[in-house]
Amino acid sequence: MIHTIQEKIQATRKFWGSKYQGFHFITDKQARVANARREKLLDAIRSRVNHAFQDSKLHTGALSKGCQLCGQGRWSCLFINFTCNADCFFCPGSGYKQGTGSLTNADGVSFDSSRDYADYVRRFDIRAVSFSGGDPLLTFDRFMDYLTRLREDFGNRIYIWLYTNGLAATEENLERLRDAGLDEIRFNIAATNYQLDKVKMATRIMDKVTVEIPMIPEDRNLVKQRLVEMSRIGVDYLHLHQLMVIGTNHEALRARGYVLSHGLTPPVVDSELMALDLMAFALDEKLDLPVQYCSWVYKSRWHVRSQNTRLNARTMRGFESETQGGLVRRIWIEAASKGLPCISEEFEKRDPGGDFWLFNREEDRIYCHHSLLSSVEASQYRISLAYFRPVLEKQEQVKDGSSLNYREVKVNDHKTVRIVLHQISDPMILSFRDALDLETIYMRHESAGSRSGIPGLEKFESIGHGLPDYV
Repeated sequence: MIHTIQEKIQATRKFWGSKYQGFHFITDKQARVANARREKLLDAIRSRVNHAFQDSKLHTGALSKGCQLCGQGRWSCLFINFTCNADCFFCPGSGYKQGTGSLTNADGVSFDSSRDYADYVRRFDIRAVSFSGGDPLLTFDRFMDYLTRLREDFGNRIYIWLYTNGLAATEENLERLRDAGLDEIRFNIAATNYQLDKVKMATRIMDKVTVEIPMIPEDRNLVKQRLVEMSRIGVDYLHLHQLMVIGTNHEALRARGYVLSHGLTPPVVDSELMALDLMAFALDEKLDLPVQYCSWVYKSRWHVRSQNTRLNARTMRGFESETQGGLVRRIWIEAASKGLPCISEEFEKRDPGGDFWLFNREEDRIYCHHSLLSSVEASQYRISLAYFRPVLEKQEQVKDGSSLNYREVKVNDHKTVRIVLHQISDPMILSFRDALDLETIYMRHESAGSRSGIPGLEKFESIGHGLPDYV
């Protein structure tokens, strides 16, 4: 178990290697100061904001429909190109300004035709699609092709928005997007030194206009000025993102000397404090501008859960079950070969179709849903547990269709996506009692004086609450 802040930072450095050399990771003293500052900010707004997704997303007013569907696991982001006409230091992509614009993908899977992507949306029951890049406006005809296809196929059953820096936005192309059925447009004005001219133009044309920006600590005062202007010109939503080290932006963030917290995508501490300060400012000034904070921890918990649950809904097998965070939970019984047939006979009586169990004779294992265990006397056998995360693979055809961890989902007659279950935990031995009560054993372990359960299981079983401390 990792407990201290230095142990967490050491784990971050070990995971990424030389990539994080030269960064300023938060010290114990800095963490205590930052926690106190954040608690003061939270005290100032706590009773005046809404708390969504187990308190990991704070917002004033209503959440946009797209953000609601994102948290519910019904959202897909389609990168229509990798070409951009801005040069943002915080961008996670490299070479966008030299990009050819020839790649279109979602979740790491390429979609060369709008027909294939629309069928993917249908197959995985997606209810919200965002277009990103690069900047979609730089390959406008291709963007229109995919947008039109989605609207023709799904009508108003799907919510669609666009991310753009606004540099290529014109009245003509915004009117075409509106008429084609775009529900919302989101501007990253940090890419244009916080200019609002294109945003103001869009408020006259589009139904929903959002400003979505990273929190750059040195821009705090300028952004506060822009909040007042956004409220005046009729911006519908303001989304604040926490800066984090991601993709290829590590050198630019290191050069600015930011203090980072720990994590696989380490966030900038002052970026979060700025977001909370701006929320307090908007509330104190009574601005007519709903503001939401999209934190690093929201993304690490709920974005991951979103994709997990979407994939599991189409691929999870009956002997598997799903955790709160969308991980696949799998248990199995191991015994001498002579013992397993007896158990399989009992399972056959309970579940004749074999929907919730599988006897794998090659491994001398019986995989089963934990609810079946009450029908057998399995306490004399070894029961194991492991956790897996479903991942869409770029290689779309499964070479070994018999493998337990490979699944195929047919999108249409010529498009198939491949899903691989990556094991993210070592196998753990369960007592018979714990195996019968898988979904609460981590809570029993945490309760005072309890000796049952497995230490550390909560990190696989549950999604945390609130914004985590820096220590």
